[in-house]
Amino acid sequence: MATRIPSSYVIRQLTPTDALIFRKFRLEALATSPNSFSSTVSREESFAMEIWEERTARTAFAFELVTPPSDQVDESTLHAHPVGMVGYYRVEQGETPLAHLVGLWVHPTHRGKGVGSALVEWAVEQVLPSGTDTANPRRRLQLEVGERNKQVTSMYERLGFRRLNADGLSMEYTSCPGTRDVVLSCDQGMATV
Repeated sequence: MATRIPSSYVIRQLTPTDALIFRKFRLEALATSPNSFSSTVSREESFAMEIWEERTARTAFAFELVTPPSDQVDESTLHAHPVGMVGYYRVEQGETPLAHLVGLWVHPTHRGKGVGSALVEWAVEQVLPSGTDTANPRRRLQLEVGERNKQVTSMYERLGFRRLNADGLSMEYTSCPGTRDVVLSCDQGMATV
């Protein structure tokens, strides 16, 4: 079942023209929630604009719709306020094509409203399309989340993700020494979205 988010939000794929707003929002996320990512502000603030433009091809934002006066409505005013993001990248390997869900973050003032779940559902729809794909009958979307982040882990599990191995843990989490990641996976046909 699809997550219902208030009609004041919209999710859309970014384009290279969104690179500056993506950079600003991503750096804000890294600064606000450093233990939620395996990267840092100091690493990413030096990225060339071409890197940000390339990353938009696999990233979506949730925007809070801003309602300006009716005579001033256009695409830029409607999507002026990002509140969440999610990305993915594909790794073709073996018989089961694999993609990784990365960079899920919702601004603290917009948490608890279904935005995170809706962003994950968007990524699942991009990577694990419904219907029969005869060229790739099986696909997998995988992610890692810090073992201490039980609320987000529960959200992923509600959306159909399952722990990959018995203890569900991977290597030490590099941006938060002393903790480890939970590895979750969702195969095509198993998502509840």
